[in-house]
Amino acid sequence: MNTTVTTITHIAKPSDARCAWWQCELPLNLEVKHLIEKAPFEYFKKNSDLELTPGTLLIDSEAIHHRTNRGFAVNIGLVGQKGIYWLCPTMAHKQLIKKQGHADLMVGSGDICAVIRIAIWLRRQENIFVAFDQLQNTK
Repeated sequence: MNTTVTTITHIAKPSDARCAWWQCELPLNLEVKHLIEKAPFEYFKKNSDLELTPGTLLIDSEAIHHRTNRGFAVNIGLVGQKGIYWLCPTMAHKQLIKKQGHADLMVGSGDICAVIRIAIWLRRQENIFVAFDQLQNTK
C-alpha cells in the first residue's frame, strides 16, 4: 500500500510584481467567529517555494493596478492533484451557501469575509473537490 502524499510545488508571488500583494494558507481552525474577527493568517513571503498538499485552501489578494487605487482582486484557491484552482467569490456563491442552510455563515462583509465563508463551507462538505466544482459552476 502506497502511503506517500503527493504534493504540488507552488511559488508564492503576484501575477504583476509591481502590485501590492499577499497570499496565505487558510488554516484548518477557521470558525464562524473569523467572519467578524481577524482570522489567524500566516502570510507567505514573496517567491516562497512551497510544497502544498491537495485539499489545502489558499487566499490570494493582489492590487488591481500598481499606481492607481482600483481595489484588490481577492481569490480562494484549492490545491488539487495537478495544480491550484482559483475562484473569485460572488454573490451567487453566497446565495448557494445560504440556500443550502448555512445561515450561520451569513455574517460579516467584504472580499476576505467571502473567502473565509467559502472556506468554512467547503470544509463542511463531504468532498471538498466536488463542492469546489459546484461553486465554479454556480452562476
